[in-house]
Amino acid sequence: MKESNEELIYKYLVENNLEAYDKLVENNLGFVYHVIHKIFNDGKFNQEIGDEYLGTGVIGLVKAIDTYDINKKDEIKFITYAAVCIRNQILMELRKTNKYSTSISLEDEIYVGDNLRPLSEIIPSEE
Repeated sequence: MKESNEELIYKYLVENNLEAYDKLVENNLGFVYHVIHKIFNDGKFNQEIGDEYLGTGVIGLVKAIDTYDINKKDEIKFITYAAVCIRNQILMELRKTNKYSTSISLEDEIYVGDNLRPLSEIIPSEE
């Protein structure tokens, strides 16, 4: 019989059982994909996106395993806590990559009145 997340997290955090840690990660990889899919629920999710953010999601899962408070197990289940950690880790990565990914070219066009014009025609040159 497969051990539950609660049994495995107890074995890892209380008994320092590293095999339980490995099983927690392995057993919850599908859940990481589920969280990624929910973040990209706007129809943009595909296998490539899932694979791209799997590593980031696993980092969130590992953080959840290492920081879960076993004393609060009756208040919050491990999987609920893990979902928040995984989601936060992916969102932090998205913010970090989007922060620097916006670039503008002088060939990009914008509307001036009713006409589309390249930025190179609008921005004065330094000459």
